[in-house]
Amino acid sequence: MNEFIKYPSIEGGIKTLKKDLEHILNSECEKNGTQELIFSATEKIHGMNLGICIDLEGNVIFQSRNKIIDDKTAELIKLNQTFARPEYQTLLDYLKSLTKKAGSPLIFFGEYFGGMMNNEIDDRYYKVQNINYTLENNFILFDVYIINKDCFIDAVDFILNTKGKTDPYLNNHFLKECGRWRIRLDNIDEVLESIKVEISNQYSDIPARFGYECKTLIEGFVLKNINGDFRYSFKVKNDNFEEKPKIIKKANFKQFLTQQLLDTAFSKVPDNDVEILSKIIIDDIIQMMGDEGIEYSEKELDKFKDSLIRRLNYEINKRVEKC
Repeated sequence: MNEFIKYPSIEGGIKTLKKDLEHILNSECEKNGTQELIFSATEKIHGMNLGICIDLEGNVIFQSRNKIIDDKTAELIKLNQTFARPEYQTLLDYLKSLTKKAGSPLIFFGEYFGGMMNNEIDDRYYKVQNINYTLENNFILFDVYIINKDCFIDAVDFILNTKGKTDPYLNNHFLKECGRWRIRLDNIDEVLESIKVEISNQYSDIPARFGYECKTLIEGFVLKNINGDFRYSFKVKNDNFEEKPKIIKKANFKQFLTQQLLDTAFSKVPDNDVEILSKIIIDDIIQMMGDEGIEYSEKELDKFKDSLIRRLNYEINKRVEKC
């Protein structure tokens, strides 16, 4: 299993959330008569989106928000070090057993955090953030994607349904005792105000669950609906949460230009139109750089466009020769 499944983007901002919820509720009511959506509200963890992909034979690959993590990257070395620890070997064995029970390849999405992950230097950039969770890198699970059904299930519901135990690796730090918020058109303001007040001075439970004694305000919360036709996810930051500014070295576009990215673009443009291919690839790279907070200048972009056209022409000739 080596197909990349991107984790859906999470919308943000308390100011736009009311309008979004109104639109969603009206849409759900019009389509199927649903007048109330039930949301879970869990702690937003500050780290790197990580997917653990497991097939029915028990093979494991990792993916970040933007790509499958291959064996040539420092990322994979660090991940292998983390998941080689006995507690994570036990977790992987358990996730493999869940995959077999499900009868489908699964992707276990979660957050990879802690340690010095946010203070590393590589060829692209250097960033510093003041998130104090754990001294070692760790992983917490929040969603499961069932490949054969093409659907996401909240990890808490999935684990409960399979009667599993995954503490401390399950994001069950709910921002309400029952973990559920019932939202209707007539109570949106009330619910949003309640959530905002509740998270304002709440501390993360992550350090304690991994055996550390430190106080870290939660970054915010993530709202996910557990009923309705579609999955909606929203994140809202805690107003009292402060993050140090990032120190960034400007990126080299070429470092994001992977063979996987090229192959995906060519699959979308059967007539090999270079201009369309170039636009698709540049849009994808700009999104990836934006997700990581990496800056670039128009001069750098123009220079990359020229080299990309040359690379695309080379790829086209190579593909024609194969045919």
